[in-house]
Amino acid sequence: MTKTTKQKQSKKLYHQKVQEFFEQHNQTIDYALFIRADVFDDSTIKTITQSCKMNVNYQWDGVDRFPEILDKMQYFDKCYVFDQQDIIKYPNHGFILSNNFYFEKSDGQNNQTAYFIGAHIADRIPTILEFLKVANRIDLPTDFYITHADKKRGLY
Repeated sequence: MTKTTKQKQSKKLYHQKVQEFFEQHNQTIDYALFIRADVFDDSTIKTITQSCKMNVNYQWDGVDRFPEILDKMQYFDKCYVFDQQDIIKYPNHGFILSNNFYFEKSDGQNNQTAYFIGAHIADRIPTILEFLKVANRIDLPTDFYITHADKKRGLY
């Protein structure tokens, strides 16, 4: 069985389970929170959003990276994005800015380390390398984790 066939079967099974849930729990639900609704098919989104008072989506990566969300906006009351450029580039979609990080209040100590967690994207390499040069020059510790789509390459 191919990976694509497995994915299609998995999505179909997921939609069936969602539909069964809402049929068994014939009630209105207060909130539905989707994280990256672009990965859901329209029928699953409709099934969920029709039974909820407030439907919210959060896109944790840039809209240009996963533009399918633009075709699904009609299902949501609110859609949060972490990239301010998405708000500027798509002003008619009503995106709301919300970062994807939480920082506790500082204890007053100067614990400066530059952290980065992200996916390997070739266009980012020059910027990351330039940042690392500057960080090294000013003795700023770094802690970077970059994943690669090729699972054999893993983290580096």
